[in-house]
Amino acid sequence: MSYRRVYESFWTDPHVLSLPSNSKYLFLYFITNPLAHLSGIYYLPFSLLKDQSGLDLPTLNKNIARLIDQGHIRYDRQYQVIWVIRQLKNELEKPKLAKEKGKEKEISDLTLKGIAYHLHSLHHCPLIYDFLQYYHRFMIPYNDNSKPLASPSE
Repeated sequence: MSYRRVYESFWTDPHVLSLPSNSKYLFLYFITNPLAHLSGIYYLPFSLLKDQSGLDLPTLNKNIARLIDQGHIRYDRQYQVIWVIRQLKNELEKPKLAKEKGKEKEISDLTLKGIAYHLHSLHHCPLIYDFLQYYHRFMIPYNDNSKPLASPSE
């Protein structure tokens, strides 16, 4: 069984501090659930989210909307893919995944290839495009020649 590290700074982050309890709980779930991926973008069926979180549907929808509105997550209901927007950035604190290059962190080639491989499992979800744009400086080697991705914001 794997585990996820939650840094103490999670609880003192002003963005997290401002969240109501159920939103904090849900945000923590998105970071630590069994399907979570180091990249922060992964398949998460809504039915599983509902079952594992134990939250009722109105509470779940309200708190997902809050986390989306505050820029913490994106969720594509059609593809059932969630993106915890700053997850990869937070994962870079782990020495195995990144090394210092000047003032910035650099992700190892093996980790980049693993992320690209993982993205292929998300079945062309439009959030992949936004993820790649957000983390463009890492040059994740993801190629999808089967069909062009369109951002949901377009």
